[in-house]
Amino acid sequence: MREKGPTEGKYEIQELTKGDIFRNGKKLYSMAWTASQRRADLRGGKRMIYLKGAMYLYFPDGFQDSHAFYRFVITDAVIPPTFLNADTDQIYPIIDAFSLK
Repeated sequence: MREKGPTEGKYEIQELTKGDIFRNGKKLYSMAWTASQRRADLRGGKRMIYLKGAMYLYFPDGFQDSHAFYRFVITDAVIPPTFLNADTDQIYPIIDAFSLK
């Protein structure tokens, strides 16, 4: 993502962060990014689109035996001159509601 996309002119990454968070008793490993992308197919020629994305990995108890893990991914985009902000926090209710039976 960091190497191939920018060199092919698809997007430019402004930020990339890694960490871990706790949600509803679950430890998740996270990676978040912001990027900009030129879109020739948008009205007005080559306009910029701004993306904010996040990925969360959850390794439940028993991962060592089952090798099963869960990935949550969200990307939100904004096309200026809107007054909206990209919001990846929309995924938190889904992560919070996730449970193994």
